[in-house]
Amino acid sequence: MQESDKKNEDWVVVYKTDQDYKAMSLKSNLESSGIEVSILSQSDHNFPAMGNLSVVKVLVKKKDEEAALEFINEINKESENE
Repeated sequence: MQESDKKNEDWVVVYKTDQDYKAMSLKSNLESSGIEVSILSQSDHNFPAMGNLSVVKVLVKKKDEEAALEFINEINKESENE
């Protein structure tokens, strides 16, 4: 296995959206909690698309996956209560 493959295996997707701003907001919140975050955008900003054609993924290190998912669940609970 190559070194780049090992590095890619260290990251897991914890959130998907079709809105860049949602992914960036979540990234900011997770980073403020000490969780390293990477954004993978499959959207083409030159050709706006809706739905599954413009998927934005929020990734965290495997070691932070549980903490990130708990954080996301807390945010979802708070938004449901508003």
